This record gives sequence, structure tokens and C-alpha cells, in this order.
Amino acid sequence: MRRNLPRGWLLPAILSILCTPSTGIAPAFPLRIPALSLRVRGGGQGGGEKFFDVVKKGGADAFSDVAYWDRFHSLHGDEPFEWYAAWDEVAPVVTEQKPPAGRVRVLVPGCGDSAMCADMLDTGYDHVTGIDLSRLAIERCQKLYPPSDNLEWAVEDIRNMSFCDGTFDLIVDKGTLDALTTDEGVRAYNSACLSLAEMTRVLSPGGMLVCISLLQPCVLRPLLSFFLQDHGEEGGPSWLVDLCVLRPQGRTKRHLPFAVCCSQTKG
Repeated sequence: MRRNLPRGWLLPAILSILCTPSTGIAPAFPLRIPALSLRVRGGGQGGGEKFFDVVKKGGADAFSDVAYWDRFHSLHGDEPFEWYAAWDEVAPVVTEQKPPAGRVRVLVPGCGDSAMCADMLDTGYDHVTGIDLSRLAIERCQKLYPPSDNLEWAVEDIRNMSFCDGTFDLIVDKGTLDALTTDEGVRAYNSACLSLAEMTRVLSPGGMLVCISLLQPCVLRPLLSFFLQDHGEEGGPSWLVDLCVLRPQGRTKRHLPFAVCCSQTKG
């Protein structure tokens, strides 16, 4: 059963859930608000690890600086680097809601040199495009996973992409929103909103946006605010948001990432 609740109730309700340990798969969280349906599934206590603790050097501002990422990719070695989780640990959540059936055009923003784009092709997705602000990261990807008719690489800023509206059916962001939103400042908040606006712009009607995130409050607030304020108007698109807890190997319960799956249900 779903209930109509004032908008102001949503964020406190979500934050209270994220701070409450649980086990197993929880039932759908019964919140219904105009143009947004939210469900929380999974177990464990997330949001406990600050993103800038993952990398030893840099700090919050460095994550939006292309020079930092060029240096990162030049130093971390020849093996691909996976943030938060590998594709096989994310795939069950994504493929359940957006199966690789028919023509599904995929965008992976902030791809780094992750193997996820190539792995998604192996899963059966028709066409995958990986983008990153770092030219060095894209050059590494082109060497590790040569471009083909089904795999493309491009240097792009997620906040100002060159793609046409509605280009992609599925967008999977793994840590990029976290990297751009590392504090409660206005600049970080605006950067997150720009990123979300661009990702939803290039998403096709009926498409799905997946954000893999530690869901620190500085990320959760613009994420929810964006869908409530910018997409909650009468006649606008309606969104179903699934909030799922991932359980990648080597992660403690306190540091589990979330998969926030935002599906557009009507145009």
C-alpha cells in the first residue's frame, strides 16, 4: 500500500532508514509522492564511508579536477581499477530492471579504466559508450578495450555532454556523482544537479538511470531534491526509484554502496 505524504517527509524518512541496520531483503518502502515512487530494498548499514577516504591523496576539491584524475590513472598501474564494485556484483540489480533484451543503448559516465563497459557488452547489452573527463583514462580504455561497432569511448564532462536528447536507454554511474559531490557546499550541490540534469536529458523516455553511490548526505540531498523539485511538476515525467544495498566482496556492512535505480515511468 502506498500513502500520499508531504514532500518534506521524504528526506528524513530516507535518512532514518539509511541509519538503521537491517538484514536480508526489506519489503518495498511504502512512500508515494507526486511524480516519484520510492522503494528501499536490501540490508546492511550504508553511507558510513566518506568518498575522499577511499583515495589517500587529493581531497574533496581534487575529484572535480581533471589533472587529479590524469595523475591517478598514470600512477595506479596497468590493471583496471574498479570503484565500489565490479560489474558482476552490480549486474543482478541492473539486469533485473533493465534486461539486455533488444536494442539497449548504454552510457557509463566517469568510466575511468573500469572493465564495466566491456563486461556489459558480454552480458548482452547492444551498445555501450564510456565517457570520462580524463583523456588519459579514455586512452587507457581504448588500449584495454578497443572500440568497435558496439563499444565507443569519448572524452566528455558529465555536466555538459555533447549527446542529443534521449540518446541512451540505460545510464550506469559508478561513483561519478560521489566524486563531484564531496561536501555540503553550494558548488558541489550545483555540480550534482547539473550532472543529474544532463543524465536525464540524454536518457530516452522509459529509460533508467542507475547511480552506484555511498549515499553520503551531501549526495543524497541533491539526488532526491532533483527528482522532487525538477521532475515533480504536473505533466512531467514520473519516476520509480529503487534504493538497493550492494554487497561487494571485501566491504564491511558499514561501508556498503547503494544502487539508486531511477526509472522513468511516463513521459
